[in-house]
Amino acid sequence: MLAPARALSAPNFGFQTVIDLARKTARSPYVAPSSELPAELASLGYDAYRGIRFKPEHGPWKQAGLGYHLEFFHRGGLSRERIDIFEVHDGKALPFRYDAAQFTFDPRSATAPAGDIGYAGFRIHAHNVPGMDEMAVFLGASYFRSLATNQTYGLSGRGLALATASARGEEFPIFRSYWIVRPKAGDTSVQVYALLDSPSVSGAYAFKITPGTATVYDIQCTLFPRVTLDMVGIAPLTAMYLYGPADQGGFDDFRGAVHDADGLQLRTGSDEAIWRVLTNPPKPEESAFQDTGPKGFGLMQREQSQAVFEDYEARYDLRPSGYVTPKGDWGKGAVHLIELPSNTEGFDNIVAFWRPSAPLAPHRGHSYHYTVMWGSPSVDPQIQTIGRVVQTRTGKDINGYGRVFMVDFALKGIDPDTLTAVAESSAGTLSAVRLQTLNDRGVIRVWFHLELGHLQPEQAKIADLRLALHKDATALTETWMFRWTY
Repeated sequence: MLAPARALSAPNFGFQTVIDLARKTARSPYVAPSSELPAELASLGYDAYRGIRFKPEHGPWKQAGLGYHLEFFHRGGLSRERIDIFEVHDGKALPFRYDAAQFTFDPRSATAPAGDIGYAGFRIHAHNVPGMDEMAVFLGASYFRSLATNQTYGLSGRGLALATASARGEEFPIFRSYWIVRPKAGDTSVQVYALLDSPSVSGAYAFKITPGTATVYDIQCTLFPRVTLDMVGIAPLTAMYLYGPADQGGFDDFRGAVHDADGLQLRTGSDEAIWRVLTNPPKPEESAFQDTGPKGFGLMQREQSQAVFEDYEARYDLRPSGYVTPKGDWGKGAVHLIELPSNTEGFDNIVAFWRPSAPLAPHRGHSYHYTVMWGSPSVDPQIQTIGRVVQTRTGKDINGYGRVFMVDFALKGIDPDTLTAVAESSAGTLSAVRLQTLNDRGVIRVWFHLELGHLQPEQAKIADLRLALHKDATALTETWMFRWTY
């Protein structure tokens, strides 16, 4: 049986072509892409796989003077599936052909295979944008990564999340085919189409990628479920959080923090701004933020001080934030945050996505439109209009009264005597709440204690905390949230 993309022949290629293909694909049982490889390629480890590199001079756009370069990833190791990649030019889609001569092979890793084994994915370089080299990577399942100028890769986006961290087991849809529109000289964006497929769903995706000081992905998707999707995640983002000042976790490490993102930023349909601090919990945790018509959510890297990270190789201070802005009315649902325990920085243990309240029905199309903005933590301009959280710290109270929390809000020119700290906890008792102005930083610091000693053994060992600064019953800051597990 031919893979869906190989059976496609359409003039005037566009997004509707991919939508029609996804609809047709969903009517048939799922057929996985080929993962057959020579044994030495299939067994490659992470470092050995990195020993296979694309030769830049073989990039198909190298000599065209377009300002963008296209390169391909070889198959091997964890990247086993053969992915069909096409170029769209003058309305026609033609396949890119694999040739082993396009790659260098570290002889300690593997030798060049015979025949056409295809590609695993691709990356796009934007040499026409100062301070930027790579601007996009599509590799593995439905993962994609991006960054803005003068940044390094960190968190990732995904096409779709299905049953993430659930007892039934997660399903990982795959972008099995890509169509990359050949840009014209002077184009400020690159257009990519993709066909998503899995046992449960097929879908069409359109990515308009615009690099710059903030790189913007304008994403449209239409999903055609084969079955009812009751645990679906729309616009998922995934990142790594090992530890930080608010969650040291007992790591014996010279660095003060290790993470791609340190918080989930939300802008609700009612325009409430929320900052949920990330944690590395002792067991899997899932939080759901119920909403109607969400205005935005993202995994953000607010800590950008190299003095905190002290890592001149990983450069966590240069990792991008990722912020999702829905287009149109997404209705009722919830932003879900999943935090998984981890003891290594090589594991993405944080996932955030939107889940509609009603499951996605099978045998019909479900469309979503949104942007993902990659860049500094100020990618949501609305967050600059109110006091935002700039630091969270916690530790054991030296007098034995539970935990001490310290939250810093960037809030200049406000007399703290006119403010009220509105704080609450789902468990235990909050006490000793006090405010302090740090004039040299333009910061108002809130201290408080969380006492947990009176809880009975059968009670939940989780305290969900909330805090905001109000003046005359009006919130002047975003709402700080933290989940303390004990």
